[in-house]
Amino acid sequence: MSFRIALFISCFMLTSCAQEEYSQCESPRSALKTMFKPKNDALVFSHSFCVVCSPSLEEHEYEDWALEMGAPQGPSDPAAVHPCLYVYTANNTDIDSLAQCTSLVCEGGAVYNDMVGKENGNFNLDPILTP
Repeated sequence: MSFRIALFISCFMLTSCAQEEYSQCESPRSALKTMFKPKNDALVFSHSFCVVCSPSLEEHEYEDWALEMGAPQGPSDPAAVHPCLYVYTANNTDIDSLAQCTSLVCEGGAVYNDMVGKENGNFNLDPILTP
């Protein structure tokens, strides 16, 4: 492997998680925590991520929670996912900041889809997965 390729891979790995930001809703939705990761302009197919988690949920509660949040379905295997959902805007535009991500979740207006798999390698949810 050439030095340049190794350097690029190292830089990518170091910066891929460095831009993640975390927040939490205020009462009455204080059980919800958000993670935002902006688009990486250095990567052609990169996009931003907005995720909401409810870390106090037990696996048997995941499906009900996902449906209550507005997701089209619960997980097929609760053991394979985190208590987290991907968040989108109603008009499917990019979410461009932690403030927008948190506002959509905490104040309403978010569209939810599938739950976040434990094998996800795009971002780190550890900082918000503790109840």
